[in-house]
Amino acid sequence: MSPGAVVFVKNLATMATFYESVFGLIRIETDRTVVRFDLGGIVLTLHAIPERIAEKIEIKSPPSVREEAVTKLVFPVVDIEASKLRAEEQGGQIYSEDKAWEMDGIQVRDGYDPEGNVFQVRMRLS
Repeated sequence: MSPGAVVFVKNLATMATFYESVFGLIRIETDRTVVRFDLGGIVLTLHAIPERIAEKIEIKSPPSVREEAVTKLVFPVVDIEASKLRAEEQGGQIYSEDKAWEMDGIQVRDGYDPEGNVFQVRMRLS
């Protein structure tokens, strides 16, 4: 059994494609209500919100960013700009370099997925 995180999502297919495309995650399990990814010892689970609840949730385009959420997923990337382009193609966003900061030789930027969940990307600087 591994530690993990669960993100509840309205559109499971869209969100799974986003995380696969932007971060290169590989599915380890898929069914009609969940998609699980192994993040190297941590399991990220995308869990579909029950339809009776999901039909009452409106996702705008662009989505309302959930900046006050208490949890933020963090993903290491090799190239933030390439990840930024993939995020935009899939309906999300990684903020531009003017909103980046550095710590311990790592560039850090925030972004959001197609449903407005905030995440962070980190890239080691040469």
